[in-house]
Amino acid sequence: MKVVLINDQLNPGGAEKVLVNTANLLHQKGIEVSVLLYLGKSILDEQLDKAIPVTYLHRKNRFDFKAMRLLKKCVSQADIVHVHSRYNLRYLIVCKMLVGIGKPKLIFQEHIPVLKLDRFTAWTFSKIDAYVAVLKSMCDWVQDEKLVPKSKTHYLPNIVATPVLNVEPPHFTKNKMVMVGNFMKLKNQFFALELVMQLDETYTLDIYGMVHQQDYYIDLEDFIVKNKLQNRVRLIQGVTNIYDVLGNYDFALHTSLQETGPLVLLEYMHSGLPFLTYATGDVATNLLSEIPELVINSFTILDWKAKIESAWCDQLQRLQLQQKMKTFLDNRYTETQYFQRLQHIYTSVLN
Repeated sequence: MKVVLINDQLNPGGAEKVLVNTANLLHQKGIEVSVLLYLGKSILDEQLDKAIPVTYLHRKNRFDFKAMRLLKKCVSQADIVHVHSRYNLRYLIVCKMLVGIGKPKLIFQEHIPVLKLDRFTAWTFSKIDAYVAVLKSMCDWVQDEKLVPKSKTHYLPNIVATPVLNVEPPHFTKNKMVMVGNFMKLKNQFFALELVMQLDETYTLDIYGMVHQQDYYIDLEDFIVKNKLQNRVRLIQGVTNIYDVLGNYDFALHTSLQETGPLVLLEYMHSGLPFLTYATGDVATNLLSEIPELVINSFTILDWKAKIESAWCDQLQRLQLQQKMKTFLDNRYTETQYFQRLQHIYTSVLN
């Protein structure tokens, strides 16, 4: 089986991390896999196994025929082309119409919980051989809207790379907080800043991410200065392996307004790090039934404050929570389960 995974570029983000994890896992399992990127090199490329071939189209515009011909060369002999995100699917279908790409099976993986499609994107859904979503409700949506038949719809929960060693936080004070998410409105970092202002001055917060919306990032910086939070809040860019830093913290926050996964909650759990997340996404939905104390279904500052101040105050409670998180991951989000589900999807489109 020959598989080509497609994205535009491997900037830090959920869809990009999923592609990296998928490529490495397929390679480990002996599948012939390569990666095709519409643009150029980026920061997550280095996390791909060095043995995995990577092709960069360096596409100049949507109708760059040199890039299209290179795309055709890369995918025409593949059995499966697995493309991530809607805008990348649209370009792939345009290439198929203009230059042809042979007859590989087309698998599209959805990463956003947006229940709205323009006419062209809706039409591209009719040209795929399988629709894959990391959020089960998205599978229901495409079927209800008659965009993709049930036989071509698949639910594939996200996973993250498992750290070689489980990270043990060095102490149990719960005052050093961390938050991971690219700097953009959807991630709702302003709520986290307002929350810090309501907590005792011993609480600090480091926010890791890449700047996706420059104006928003500047507004965050201005808010920190205006409210004299410089000694309590840091905005940190450039960290690509979050496992390297999570062991420095006692507690994590996730205030995103809308998610499909999110991957970072899995990373927190792999690191044994307690957290509080807003109830959005596949992981939070499953946590509600198994470890509900990690999830909150409101954006009321006082409710978050109360949960944080009363959370896992001693070592025994924390160790018990870490065991719950390990069990949760082992039951739902392992690399073995992910590969088996992915293999089933690939087999179903080839048969």
